[in-house]
Amino acid sequence: WATGLAIFGAFVIAAAGGIALGVIIAWSPMMSRALMPFLVFVNTLPKVAVAPLFLLWLGYGILPNMLIGALIGFFPVVINTAVGLVQIAGDAQLAAETETRLAAETAAALGTAPRLRSLAWRAEDGSLAGHLLLAVLREVCEIHALRVDPAHRGAGIGTRLLAAAEEIAREEGARVMIARAGSWQAPGFLARAGYTTAWERAIGGGAAWFQMEKNLP
Repeated sequence: WATGLAIFGAFVIAAAGGIALGVIIAWSPMMSRALMPFLVFVNTLPKVAVAPLFLLWLGYGILPNMLIGALIGFFPVVINTAVGLVQIAGDAQLAAETETRLAAETAAALGTAPRLRSLAWRAEDGSLAGHLLLAVLREVCEIHALRVDPAHRGAGIGTRLLAAAEEIAREEGARVMIARAGSWQAPGFLARAGYTTAWERAIGGGAAWFQMEKNLP
């Protein structure tokens, strides 16, 4: 049991410390510049050479074994956490930049850019119960996202959000509503709201992707 306890303790120390430091490095360029050279240097040191120091400082027992094991796993956790978070942040920034450039190109070509609107439905406790994101471009309004939290489904929130989106589309001069939904999502809900299937495409595994449209009166 002593060996198992030492392994478990080493895992917990390496995971907790490594993830925490990796988050700090990813979110703070200053900390990254300050810590990364030191971490790289320490990681190059042979772990076998450090083990006698732990024994000298802490004596024999489970704790030195935990620290030696944690030291071995600490640096891979730090590096992988930092790299993963930086990549996620970079991908999100790249997506935002692409959306901005596409909107600018659309505005240059058509004289107007898509107008984005976001509708939220809050529960009594303030939590987000439903959300709808739409974009209006001239006579077309496209619903980019419509989601109701599972705990609040069946209460008519989706219907109210959709009705509000259609009213905004009319005010903006749109004449057609467009929404895309997978067969695992809510094409039936859209059909009950007066949307018809413009096209359907099978995507494998018995699933299909639908584009639903509705002419606004």
